[in-house]
Amino acid sequence: MEKSDKKRILTRVLIVIAALTLLSCCFLGSTFAKYVTDADGTAQIGVAKWDIDVEVPAASGGTSAVTVNTSKLSPDMEDYQSGSTRSHKSDKFLVAIVTNKSDVKATITVSAGDTATITVADGASSEDGYEDKSDDAAACFSIKFYQSDTKSADDATAEISGTTTATLEAKTTDTPDAIYIFAEVTWTSQDTSGNGDVLDTWIGQYAETVSWTLTYTAVQASELPTT
Repeated sequence: MEKSDKKRILTRVLIVIAALTLLSCCFLGSTFAKYVTDADGTAQIGVAKWDIDVEVPAASGGTSAVTVNTSKLSPDMEDYQSGSTRSHKSDKFLVAIVTNKSDVKATITVSAGDTATITVADGASSEDGYEDKSDDAAACFSIKFYQSDTKSADDATAEISGTTTATLEAKTTDTPDAIYIFAEVTWTSQDTSGNGDVLDTWIGQYAETVSWTLTYTAVQASELPTT
């Protein structure tokens, strides 16, 4: 074979190889390329609401310790008789409403104080020769707390002795679940000491208020979502 013929064949082979290379590049570009998009996203979930409301319609105090002040109360008006003890009690009156406005259930524990605190007027320790009798006066008063599911005093029959616990349902309607706490105060004359009238009179002259504490604790009692 002539050298010129070999040269022509080699040139043609190189041309074919170059064409095939270009063709393969076209296929690679369209077959193996891919779309790529970078993006940031946020996963979001709502938080279950926790909202315990304490309303004190007949008293004043904080949100966890409620001071219960009675309305007007007097001692028994009967004369002292030997061997008997005079006492007079108030009607049951509403002192606190604990409402669960949360998205979850709540267990409410209510603790009732049983020791009265007497607030006396200025001059009670010296005027008219009386000594300060606030400690003795406090012993004249006792209180009972009652729990109810309604705002009616007639339904308040479950006495709270020390502590009581109730579970309030999560809020699902415009009327959230609640418990109602009532109180009943008794004034007992200290007739056993033979000095009941004197002490009752001192209370009427110098005592301004008689108060007790009522403490509550609210604890979550269910989860969202439910299983």
